[in-house]
Amino acid sequence: MYGVIPKSPFSRGHIGDYKSRDEACKTPLDKEQFIAFRYKDDGYVTMMAEDWALGAFLWPNCTGFQKTPMDHYMKPFHLRFDYGKYKSPDLHKIIHKDSCRDYHYDIFEYLQKFLKAYQDKPKFSISWISYLTHDEQNALSSADDYFYHFFNNTKKDFENSYVFFMGDHGLRFGKMRETLTGEIEDNNPFFFLSIPKPLRAALIPQLRKNSKELITHFDIYATLNEIPQIY
Repeated sequence: MYGVIPKSPFSRGHIGDYKSRDEACKTPLDKEQFIAFRYKDDGYVTMMAEDWALGAFLWPNCTGFQKTPMDHYMKPFHLRFDYGKYKSPDLHKIIHKDSCRDYHYDIFEYLQKFLKAYQDKPKFSISWISYLTHDEQNALSSADDYFYHFFNNTKKDFENSYVFFMGDHGLRFGKMRETLTGEIEDNNPFFFLSIPKPLRAALIPQLRKNSKELITHFDIYATLNEIPQIY
């Protein structure tokens, strides 16, 4: 005999805002509940950078934002750097000077400059990397030294910050995905959270407890919504 599983608070049968996925995709995001808008309304200076010129918010063939959504937005650079009719024939050589340089270098240099700016104001940023590991799981280890030096050099800048370091999913194709490890990684992407130094003694015990439980994007979104209420 099977017991009755209670409904999740996120699936009570409420009618969605859109009738179909296509309608949602074709609706501009400018008036939607984008988390960065919440921070901007609360006086934060905002920044977003992606290494993929098309961008996650336009996939697949969606409308995305019709106006610049952040105070600092790296999309114009990447359109000129690597996308269709906007691509500059000279920009790659001007920026990289024929050096061996990965796409995420530009994003994190942009972020590092953002961290140093606006010393008297709170800041919110999204830095999203696609190229490094989307198609090849072994590529991540090649960036170990880069990330070590980046976070070591910005340690002081992040002491009073919440840092969400995460993936949206694991590798979804190839031989690795066919293994048990691949299945686990696909459904349990990496997630690391660093909290402000003054709060660590009080909150780390709870975070350790949470690390043994199911954490969803609903939890992350709820946490992001609470942060500007606290400060």
